[in-house]
Amino acid sequence: MSKEETLKYQGDLCSFLCDYACELIGAGGSGLRASKNVSRMAARFGCSCSLDISKSAVSIQLTSAENKLCAFRSKLIEHNSISFSKIRLLSSLSWDVTDKMLNLDQAFTRFYAITKDKPLNGQFVRILTCCANASFCELFGGDWLSMGVVFVATYVGFFIKQMLLKNKVNTFVTFAISAFIAALISSTTYIFHIGNTPDVAFGTSVLYLVPGIPYLNSVCDFFSGHIKLGTERIIDAILLTASLSLGFCGAAVIMKIF
Repeated sequence: MSKEETLKYQGDLCSFLCDYACELIGAGGSGLRASKNVSRMAARFGCSCSLDISKSAVSIQLTSAENKLCAFRSKLIEHNSISFSKIRLLSSLSWDVTDKMLNLDQAFTRFYAITKDKPLNGQFVRILTCCANASFCELFGGDWLSMGVVFVATYVGFFIKQMLLKNKVNTFVTFAISAFIAALISSTTYIFHIGNTPDVAFGTSVLYLVPGIPYLNSVCDFFSGHIKLGTERIIDAILLTASLSLGFCGAAVIMKIF
């Protein structure tokens, strides 16, 4: 290939790797996974890469081992809901690029097919979340009536969360409102004397909002050397926790539970 063709090819490769890293981080992947997968694919195409990952953007510098030509790309991350399925498929793609020697066009095709996959049905996700949160209620000693109230509170709160996020409402405001609504509904166990464990129902009604994955990812990022990404993620998780706590306490004060 001529120098111009080589530069164009390397630019396309750099764009692909940058898009890949953004999609992986946006789906909830760790910085360690993103850097390893991208480096693996870059090596397959005879290049080395340097990644700078933050919560909001990815920058990548690609250097050819042959001619030392460089390409640079930077892109903002579009954060979607956490998707373990997408993370699995993207990780599988990185290994297939290496093991099955996929060319760049084949890798592009596979990648964009993954990004176009439809997310799980919102109603299905709500039902599963309600079942999980009701199970938490039972785990902490709640009776069947309390579990039923938690199921309803979670359903309404999660529905409101989905609608607010769909309409681009600030995430922290969304968490506060969702927690407030769920806690407000679960407080009926006190008002109408539903079940024998109203305290458990009230306390577990907002557990579906606890940002467990961001906390876990931040620890993983810290230990893998992605200090900036880990710091941003743990601050984000703390602020989300503070937001849901604000909504929860607001409902408690209004209903005079505390």
